[in-house]
Amino acid sequence: MLLSAYNHLPGYLHRWRVVAMGRFMLRVHRILDIDRTPFLHSHPFAYLSVVLRGGYDERVLQADGSLKLVRRGVGSVVFRAANQLHRIDAVHGACTTLFFTWRIAGSGQNWLLQRHHEIATPQGYDDAPDGLYPCADGFRRREGGVWFAKRPSAEEALACTRISVHQRTNLC
Repeated sequence: MLLSAYNHLPGYLHRWRVVAMGRFMLRVHRILDIDRTPFLHSHPFAYLSVVLRGGYDERVLQADGSLKLVRRGVGSVVFRAANQLHRIDAVHGACTTLFFTWRIAGSGQNWLLQRHHEIATPQGYDDAPDGLYPCADGFRRREGGVWFAKRPSAEEALACTRISVHQRTNLC
């Protein structure tokens, strides 16, 4: 099996692609850290995840608006629709998962973020004002307290509507 690095998120999540065919992708994920933002998040695709090593605790938004704490250990299988909001609150050991994704044609789904009254805002998180931030290899925009994906030029960053997967302030 040949693995290739797939958009690692330093300090948070390392990802390796096993296979990609059309709308389907199989990856190996190594979860390094918890979600250190005030948000629940979704994914722009449906997925199935199998915990191979270690584990994690997550809070999942329920239909009634409450959060359910779920512990995922070795052998846990998680199926999630594209719009299901959740967050990782604890990582246990060297957490490694097999991650199957597929996109539904024409879904137009994007990353979603949502604050919830049960999730505390980390100290200093809201200290960064909205605006355009230069980085070594591009620009990031913060608007309404949300970081958008890094882009190579200021103009592209200002026009970007893709929410950053990684909502940390120290990425520049």
